[in-house]
Amino acid sequence: MAIEDTLDLFPSSILGDSTLSKLVNPLIERMDESIIDNPLLILIAGALVIASWAILRYLRQQPSPIDSTEALFLELCKAHRIRSSRQALLERLATESDLEHPIALFISKQAFDQALNQAAQSMANDRKIQSKLLVVRRKIFATG
Repeated sequence: MAIEDTLDLFPSSILGDSTLSKLVNPLIERMDESIIDNPLLILIAGALVIASWAILRYLRQQPSPIDSTEALFLELCKAHRIRSSRQALLERLATESDLEHPIALFISKQAFDQALNQAAQSMANDRKIQSKLLVVRRKIFATG
C-alpha cells in the first residue's frame, strides 16, 4: 500500500483539513517517480548496504586485541579451559598471596606454588578450595 493510500484512509478530522493531503500527495508522487526514474540512486543505496554488511562481517571475524591484563587473564583461562568459578579462585589466590594480578600464576609452577604457600594461612581452613586450586594448577601446567 502506498503512503498516499494510507493518507486517504484517515478522515479529514484527523488530518485537519484536506490541504495537508493536497500538500503531501504531490511530494510523495514526485519522490516515487524520482526514485523509479533514477536507477543509479537505487544502485548506490544497494552498494552502501552491501558495503556496510561486508565491513561488519569483517570486523566480527577479527580477533580482539589483548589490551589489558584482565583480557589477558581471561584469554589464558580460556586457553586452559578454566571455568569462571575456578577463575574466581585464581583471583582470590592472587589477592591472598599479594600478587599484582592473577596472570602471574600462569608464569611457572614455582610462581603458582609460591602463591599457594603465601596464601596457605588465610586459606588453611578450607581444604576444598586448596584441592580445587591444585586441579587448576594441573590444568595450567599439565602435570601431576
